[in-house]
Amino acid sequence: VTASGATPTITVTEFTIPAMSAVANSTTDSETINIGGTNLTGNITVTIDGTNAAMFSVVTNPSPLTSAGGTATITYTPTAAGTHTATLRLNSTGATEVTRELNGTATSPAVTYTWQGADNGDWTTGTNWNPTRTTPAANDILQFNDGTTKTVTNVPSQTIAQLSVSNSTKITLQAGAANILSIAVGAGDDLSFAAGSELNISGATNALTI
Repeated sequence: VTASGATPTITVTEFTIPAMSAVANSTTDSETINIGGTNLTGNITVTIDGTNAAMFSVVTNPSPLTSAGGTATITYTPTAAGTHTATLRLNSTGATEVTRELNGTATSPAVTYTWQGADNGDWTTGTNWNPTRTTPAANDILQFNDGTTKTVTNVPSQTIAQLSVSNSTKITLQAGAANILSIAVGAGDDLSFAAGSELNISGATNALTI
């Protein structure tokens, strides 16, 4: 309590901080909050602790953050895929601590897989791709570029980021059921064919939809 009897108070305009998302070891995400102070006699300190504190950082404006307040920008820089949590703490002499929870979700970086399987090779066999595709992900980039004519079998329902056919390669896709191959989350051309290349779908009963 100050000499006048007024209670020192820290205020944060945002009741919650939106969840952040990024690609591990590749991109970042950030959110900015507005901080105020009433009857404060010292600077406001802003720190981060908790389970995944190392995945988050904070910069205040001004720095140091004076009793008049300002802004704090929290940046999420994940080094591993998964969900991450931490706690943002704001303190000043005589004031009740203010906290906000931090949440982030990180995806693995996109991987480009090149088909190296034989004719009638199984899409779901990891070693038919280079590098070996053991854990399919929605941001996978798949390419066929060996200049041959092949049928690829057992295409499942799956989401990928990009699919390309190049170098006069001719590919026919067959599904083991009425499956859907979704191409939805890539940057750039999601589905591309170079001149002289082909992508065909066969199978009347178990038709594949792209």
